[in-house]
Amino acid sequence: MSPYTRRRALALSVPLALGGCLGRESAVDTRIEGHIPVANYDDESHVVHATIVGGDESVYERALEVPAADGEGENENPGEAVFEEIPTEPGEYVLHARRSDQSEEQQRTLDLREYDFECVEVMVRIGEPFREDLESTLSIWRSFDCSGDE
Repeated sequence: MSPYTRRRALALSVPLALGGCLGRESAVDTRIEGHIPVANYDDESHVVHATIVGGDESVYERALEVPAADGEGENENPGEAVFEEIPTEPGEYVLHARRSDQSEEQQRTLDLREYDFECVEVMVRIGEPFREDLESTLSIWRSFDCSGDE
């Protein structure tokens, strides 16, 4: 079964750009749920780098190739890959993600210390369905409605 579904995309439909305006640090350590799926809507494959920093040290660094999207329009299926073996212990994490053709200054960042939630589900997306102007834009999406917390 694919880790990326339309239902999961809807659950993670609050982009990072709308959520990071609190300007404070959380008193709650956050657990990253499961794994981090990557969905590529671009017509080219990309290598995506993910780094998770806990405290002052890197606790996770990986790169993986994400295949190009297949199909067009309503029949478009994103290329998929999954970052696995991420830290399972709650912590004060900061996630950085970038494509291999981007510099570290161009990476996207999700600072989980800005939120007061014990659990977060994260997804990385390249491009957006039905938006050709965003075909290779990388974004980090998050949801605090973790499926394991039901």
